[in-house]
Amino acid sequence: MDEELVVSVLQMSASRTKAEALEKLKKLVSEARGDIIVMPEYAMVDPTDLDPETLYKTSETLDGSWVNTLRNVAREKGSCVIGTLFEKSPEPPRVYNTAVLIDPNGDVISVYRKTHLFDILGYRESEKILAGEELFEPVELCGARVGLAICFEIRYPELFRLQAEKGVDVFFIPSAWYTGHLKEETYRVLAQARAHENVSYVIGAILYGERFTGRSLVVDPYGVVVAEAGIGEKVLEAVLDGRVLMEARSKLPLLELRRRDLYGLVEKR
Repeated sequence: MDEELVVSVLQMSASRTKAEALEKLKKLVSEARGDIIVMPEYAMVDPTDLDPETLYKTSETLDGSWVNTLRNVAREKGSCVIGTLFEKSPEPPRVYNTAVLIDPNGDVISVYRKTHLFDILGYRESEKILAGEELFEPVELCGARVGLAICFEIRYPELFRLQAEKGVDVFFIPSAWYTGHLKEETYRVLAQARAHENVSYVIGAILYGERFTGRSLVVDPYGVVVAEAGIGEKVLEAVLDGRVLMEARSKLPLLELRRRDLYGLVEKR
């Protein structure tokens, strides 16, 4: 990673329509100064009360107006953009829960479709969302080796470890974390664990609203929260330091000390 990388987290509030979401996006983008700009999961629309057919009508393809808007943002700001959308799938009325990574030229360099769906605590994301079938492959983005997961997937350490072994400097986690008893503390603990065990930065971009916690955060490679947005709609900005990353990995060579001779990842059966 470059010596310093500025990240802008757009803590958007949940929207009822795409038009409303675009207005919020434009406002927050105008305040962002980051080399990388990241938005939350469910940024296009809050799907909670939408039936699958309505959500499918709201969704778009990757060459639709929503992604084109994100591509224009990248060009105009000269920044990389990590955006989210509901993407039309080949199995309507379910849609993909998708993240796109865009470079400063406005080119989409990677697409990830959420693979682990939130079917717990009384909610069934799988009724509206079709799971992706491929894990995210880390990419170079604005001077950093980037890994990615979406919201609920923060609970699966193997997703992060597989990416970490490919040299990830910073993990971005677009999220729409539902409120509940101490739920924000759950997210914080998981983000700190994913950062510390992989000796990498972790950025949680979390939707805010009546149903969602907000409290986007930045965790350093030691597992320490170094920036937090609290509640409300705002831009959280933080400087990621490549020297801190290298220092942490020198002091904590956790990946190198793994006893691979004693264990391995479970094979597909």
